[in-house]
Amino acid sequence: MTPANEHGAVLHRLHAVLQAEDGLLAASLRTPAPYWERDTVFAELVAAGTRTSRQPDEYALLVESILEGYLLHYSNARILDPPDDDQRLLAGDFLYAFGLTRLARLGDMEAVHELADLISLCAQAHAPGDGRAAAPWALTASLWALSMVAVAEGGWAGARQAKRLAREGGADAALEVHGAACARAEEVGARPELERALIAFGAHTARAP
Repeated sequence: MTPANEHGAVLHRLHAVLQAEDGLLAASLRTPAPYWERDTVFAELVAAGTRTSRQPDEYALLVESILEGYLLHYSNARILDPPDDDQRLLAGDFLYAFGLTRLARLGDMEAVHELADLISLCAQAHAPGDGRAAAPWALTASLWALSMVAVAEGGWAGARQAKRLAREGGADAALEVHGAACARAEEVGARPELERALIAFGAHTARAP
């Protein structure tokens, strides 16, 4: 891992970008708050990666935008507060597309595939017909950890195997995915950043409705 820059202002930057577009989301933006600097989750981990070192700020922005989309779908978002469930889902989809589009513009199709896979696996975990849907957070936290390490440092065989277990719905999938993410983070010197990110992720999803 390369040293990370300060990425506490990522959510303020995302807010400014969405406000400048003056689209439907602009009306749902919360008033900027100083505590947003503590609300970023994966920006530091991803921006410090060897794969992302050329444009760390852009990677920080796009992963936090996709996370904001995820929180809109399943928990409580940080910078957006749409007035009803339909608009929450539309805003979440927009932010998924926003992040993936910016990533595609970087030419990083490996990461596009990784994050699209993450979105799909999280949707599966939260699906009402899935037996884990009542308490999906251990699995989705592990999936986010795995994908963020992959975006930062590149994919590896253990990650692909862990995702297969998650896709098949194995009882130990959350532990396997978490173990794969932590092992890889340890190898690349990113374990402290990953642990901080998982604590922050847990704080946000603990407020899920």
